[in-house]
Amino acid sequence: MVNAEVQNIVNSKQIPVGKKIIVTGYFRRGAPSSEIVAVEKEFSRVRSWYLDELVLIDFTKLQELDSIGIRNTIPLIITFNKELIKKKRFPISIIGNINSDIYNAVKDKFSDENLTTLLPWYENEEKYLRAADVD
Repeated sequence: MVNAEVQNIVNSKQIPVGKKIIVTGYFRRGAPSSEIVAVEKEFSRVRSWYLDELVLIDFTKLQELDSIGIRNTIPLIITFNKELIKKKRFPISIIGNINSDIYNAVKDKFSDENLTTLLPWYENEEKYLRAADVD
């Protein structure tokens, strides 16, 4: 079962600069469509947030992301990032272990996409804040 919790992102001066979606649990193989729809709904809420806010998705507590989860959630993020980049906004980014199965599966699935630009991936929130230049 996958859960998503939304928290504020604050910089080193304790100023809120955006939202962080913390994804926990796992997309297990053959997960009920209700679980997938629930997570997609959480990600789609991003569209209603102000474009001036940063959005970070935290996969550090996610235990497993199977091909169904990758196929359903990552394209949503990439599509929205294309829109954000056109509007000269910082794209939605992900934090998680870059040596993980999740990262490797995403990289393999979307090898034809320019993932460095369309799906920025950081090891921790501090590196993300430095890259976004808000720390």
